[in-house]
Amino acid sequence: MVDAIEMSYLDALAQSELDLQSDIALCRRYHEGKHDTLLTERMKEFLGLHKNKRAQFKMNLIRSVVTAISERLLVSGFDSTEPADADGVKLQAQWAWELWQANRMDAIQVDVHDQALVSGEHFVIVDWDAAKRRPHFTPTPRYTDTQASGDGYGVLMVYPDGDIYSDPSYAVKQWTETVVIGGQRRSRQRRTLYYPERIERYVRGDGGTWQEYEGVPPATAWPLPWVGVDGEPLGIPVAHFRNKDLRPEALDIVPMQDAGNKTLIDLLASADVSAFRIFKAFGYFPTSDGKEPKADGSNALRIAPGQIIGTTKGPADASFDAIEAGDLSQISEVLSQLVLLTAIVSDTPASRFLQTRQVSSAEALREQREPLEAKVVNRQTLFGNGWEDVMSISRRLSNHFGQAGLDENERLTTLWSSRQTLEDVAAKRNLGVPEEQLWIEAGYTQEEIAAMKETDEYRARTQMRQIGLGGEG
Repeated sequence: MVDAIEMSYLDALAQSELDLQSDIALCRRYHEGKHDTLLTERMKEFLGLHKNKRAQFKMNLIRSVVTAISERLLVSGFDSTEPADADGVKLQAQWAWELWQANRMDAIQVDVHDQALVSGEHFVIVDWDAAKRRPHFTPTPRYTDTQASGDGYGVLMVYPDGDIYSDPSYAVKQWTETVVIGGQRRSRQRRTLYYPERIERYVRGDGGTWQEYEGVPPATAWPLPWVGVDGEPLGIPVAHFRNKDLRPEALDIVPMQDAGNKTLIDLLASADVSAFRIFKAFGYFPTSDGKEPKADGSNALRIAPGQIIGTTKGPADASFDAIEAGDLSQISEVLSQLVLLTAIVSDTPASRFLQTRQVSSAEALREQREPLEAKVVNRQTLFGNGWEDVMSISRRLSNHFGQAGLDENERLTTLWSSRQTLEDVAAKRNLGVPEEQLWIEAGYTQEEIAAMKETDEYRARTQMRQIGLGGEG
């Protein structure tokens, strides 16, 4: 029987959190560069060239706020509390890493971390691949309703009394599918509920009520039991990746993003009309065709570099003069300050957005990087818990479906790479760290370093530095 009360509760829950879902949908859109920018008709002539919203005019600060964290989040392996064997190998840690590689998570993890930061939450559904006889991972976004400008697809995790630090009650996956019924294509909503001991599948009927999904084979009990050979629940097969406070990372930056876009448009608009000399003609009114001005203004001369503008004063008053180019430095300074404020509000190093020839002191660079490094450590803990849950679920399924015989009492721990980013390397170079030392820290061997020093490019750059021409590009 369909639990009508439970279905109604889920529908009501979706209604109560529409504001949160709207925030998530907004942050996803802005992360992808789909910003709400307003261009004048003149600006559309050279800035609104592309109909594709991904290519519309904007200065995307939001993405940098997210990637400053996510590019430092790279899983390098797993550890476990089990004792190592004679060869120093921890078998469960090795099993977890091999499963990670089999699912090609080196690339997929980037999307999981990115989307957990962008939306505040992300999920990985773990199921059993009978053909490959191993667990399979399916990253899935946080659910957003179409009423909240979302896509009506994703997962929602339900906790008792909304306490995210307690064990979840169940997970809900909802989506819209297109099927052929009676020779006609139609769309319908689907919903799957994952409980610790069972899985329930539903479809929304024509009357708007949720019904047991008829696609479940008749020989399979409904709901689908989700218990091990010992009769104990297998647990909810969904791992929850939570950002701090379940908030989209760049939510507070959206107003700064809008202000930055507007100021940049203002700067370009001012440059379009005042960053060059404009000639003044008195005594006649220049037109595009040399004829008298038309009432509808269709032959009016548009402002452009080197443009001549005029009035209809009498010939006796005719003259020719010029308006000098305007100073755009004040608007440019406002834009720089907005970008700097974005860095401050988001705890992102200013060097991420603004490049300067001035070399900061070691202390200044350290102070800039400390807040970001603290965020990275925090997200490693939060997202590390998510990957540990993925492996714990996988271990349970491997024992049940694949008779793996893995001790489920052993604890698995996520290990993170300490890989340097390009920003890290640039900061060290500014502090005078020798290039060869940077190569060593990047993992190059002495043989590889010797080969690089023999290249024509390295020799030319060395000569340029010796004569004071830089060459650090």
